[in-house]
Amino acid sequence: MLNDGSAIVVYQLCHMILVEPADVGTYTATGVRLVLGAPILGAMFYGLCILWLSHTSDPIQTTMVTVASAYLSFYIAEGTAVGVSGVLTNVTLGILMAGFGTTVINTEEAAHMLHAVWGMIVYCADTLIFILAGSIIIQRGFLKIEAGPDDTVFGPSDFGLTILLYLLLNLYRGVMVVICAPYLRAYGYGLQDRVCSMSDFIKNMLVTTWGGLRGAVGLVLALAVSSDERIRSTLAGRPIDSEKVYFFNERVLLHTSGIVVLTTLVNALFMEKVISMLGLTADS
Repeated sequence: MLNDGSAIVVYQLCHMILVEPADVGTYTATGVRLVLGAPILGAMFYGLCILWLSHTSDPIQTTMVTVASAYLSFYIAEGTAVGVSGVLTNVTLGILMAGFGTTVINTEEAAHMLHAVWGMIVYCADTLIFILAGSIIIQRGFLKIEAGPDDTVFGPSDFGLTILLYLLLNLYRGVMVVICAPYLRAYGYGLQDRVCSMSDFIKNMLVTTWGGLRGAVGLVLALAVSSDERIRSTLAGRPIDSEKVYFFNERVLLHTSGIVVLTTLVNALFMEKVISMLGLTADS
């Protein structure tokens, strides 16, 4: 979640630089506000949740408080003058609730209901994101009929670039794993030299590289780009209502969705085989 929150903050800053040109000081102040203000707001909502939950043991009320606090904190962070990162606010609230908030959930029934309700919310949200992404790609990329040179939105080169991006992302992840390997070797759980041989450590790093899956958060950001006409007009250098505007937004969504599909069909499906080949299974 920290990675997801950081990605969204970087996206917001890049979006601001692209469509709302300003000076470096403005960008810096915005970044600091987004990053530092969110934990404070999240901690405040955590305190309110603890205060409420410490006075009730009702499973329904407990569940409603956690759900309401998550959505309300995000709205206040993003939709009001507070202007901080809603995702990082939720991340802070979630970490505190998972670490310390469980102490005020006194009954097994309440804990079970929390798990069931939040599991359903996450499942529905993920499903909706993937359905939206697929529908928008089909509608804008393959069913869009316009007169002129832009009749075909997606061509063979777009799908070739998607495969190339997928390969490069796996390569970049491998490079980052190599860069972080000394730290993981020194401090990673179960990876120190006293408990993990060098050969097993290398195998674990290979699994870490192969296990880099791109999913819902990437699709959310791609959907945001695909529906943002300010990005379209800025990059095209033409008015928003131009008939020959360049389909940059749709291509961002196509490439992101393609990478998600490839990592799901290739990396995820063959993960068990990779682990077995490396001899990291319990049987081996």
